[in-house]
Amino acid sequence: MVRTFTTCMQCQVENGAPNLGSFGMERIPDDSVIEVICDRGHHTFILIQQAKYEILSELAVTALCDGYYREAVASFASALERLYEHYVDVVCRARDIDRAAFAAAWKPLRKASERQLGAFTILYLIEKGEAFPLLADKHVSFRNNVIHGGMIPDRNQAVAYGQAVGDCAAPLIALLHSARYDEARQSIIFDNLREKSQRALEAGVRHSTQSIHTPFSYNGSSVGFDLEAVLAERAKRPNMDDTVTVSHALARLLAGTASPSQN
Repeated sequence: MVRTFTTCMQCQVENGAPNLGSFGMERIPDDSVIEVICDRGHHTFILIQQAKYEILSELAVTALCDGYYREAVASFASALERLYEHYVDVVCRARDIDRAAFAAAWKPLRKASERQLGAFTILYLIEKGEAFPLLADKHVSFRNNVIHGGMIPDRNQAVAYGQAVGDCAAPLIALLHSARYDEARQSIIFDNLREKSQRALEAGVRHSTQSIHTPFSYNGSSVGFDLEAVLAERAKRPNMDDTVTVSHALARLLAGTASPSQN
């Protein structure tokens, strides 16, 4: 489960300052639209900007940190597949192919991972004039043993697979953020946010956009992917649940302090 820190933007607008009592840690759902009702009854939506492959990479690392190694392997595998799909989507946008046309073409492939991989590899060849360095066969076999064969991996095996996926993904992520594709990539982000905002517009409530940093977020440098470094950084992060608890206690304290002056 991937969670992110949330706060009520309606309280922020009305008070000109964050409402400590509205702070929370909420799960990011499949559509990346978080519905929040704060302690003051405000109904708002938070739209997560990141693409699906980024959210899945976060889920994979979270699973590793929590000791769920089989789930980590599955999430890393899914993250790579969704990254390939994202590349195809971005290239089509860069070539001015209508999004509805892309969706119609991709629909028959949606539940066929091998056909998706074929579409990606040929498109990459057309775009770059060379074959993409895919995940090595030993890692593909390992993934299949875990996903389809019921294998239960240990930490070292899960980390090794995650590192291999990261090594495979990193150059493609850098390519997507290059000048060649950046405009098309940004266009897709805006379209996705516009689609996500429809729920809030239909409900007539305020919505805000949130960006989170994930293991597959582009860092703007040529440094490769280092999964152990990512895990070490995660281990140093503060417990945000504790932060939320303290914030709520402080909000109650401030409310109690303010109440006599209101009488």
